[in-house]
Amino acid sequence: YGESEELVYQIIELSLRFQILTKYTAFYSDPDEDDSDFDATDIADVENHLPKTFQLDQNYPNPFNPNTIIPYQLPTGENNYHVVIKIYDSLGRLVRTLINELQIPGSYEVNWDSRNDQGELVPSGIYFYRIEAGNNYTETMKMVLLR
Repeated sequence: YGESEELVYQIIELSLRFQILTKYTAFYSDPDEDDSDFDATDIADVENHLPKTFQLDQNYPNPFNPNTIIPYQLPTGENNYHVVIKIYDSLGRLVRTLINELQIPGSYEVNWDSRNDQGELVPSGIYFYRIEAGNNYTETMKMVLLR
């Protein structure tokens, strides 16, 4: 069905983990090519790539066993945000707090190893992950753990 952001994240993660070259991780430089017109990226270009809005993306892989990655973005506009990411079971009980810290704007990923706060593996089922960031951003998404 074509490219999607979730599939690109998965391809990049797998290619880096298993050291497989893909079009997203392989870089080629032709030594015979004239680079006199090449301009190095400056800091202003990098700042333009920072997220403009808060965003919580779908975890991948989903369904998962035993690990999953949860991507999220914090926008420019503040120096840092207090970020809290928690996992809840289908009954709404807190399973694990993954993040509770200050973070600067940017794109992030957090890994959940399907363990609760006591370090015990949790059973198969539907789980929800929730982000609270800044003064008023909250979002919740669903994921499935299959053992």
